[in-house]
Amino acid sequence: MTLVADAARAGDYWMRKILIAVATVGAIGFAPSNALGAPKLDELGSDVSLCWNDEALSDDAARATTTVEFHVGQDGLVDLNTIKIVSSTAITQTASKQAFEAARRAIIRCLMSDPVDLSFWDTTLEAVFSVATGVKVRYQPNTTVDT
Repeated sequence: MTLVADAARAGDYWMRKILIAVATVGAIGFAPSNALGAPKLDELGSDVSLCWNDEALSDDAARATTTVEFHVGQDGLVDLNTIKIVSSTAITQTASKQAFEAARRAIIRCLMSDPVDLSFWDTTLEAVFSVATGVKVRYQPNTTVDT
């Protein structure tokens, strides 16, 4: 990819950003849906991390990476009926369930009392919970929620 190499050599900060964005769109055929919201997604992940009680997990559950999907409604609050497990690397069903329940409680504790940022309203998000890396939130593309 010539554009990525050009971006690495570009001295101007904004020129590097533009060249990387152009190279990314050219390589994958579309712009990542969360490209502009990444800092806000990181902040949302940090907020949820503060409510996640990972110390209460069993050893097996703590080693797992658990991905949870949820929908933020038009009021800015999480729809409790949409919180579901997408995947888990837990080696047992019990550990997977424990990891999911801890993740679910963190989402409820942190995102149910106050509306989330306006940019996330009426959006489906995924939160990836890992003791090693913390909580990372990302957009869940191409999903619809039945209401």
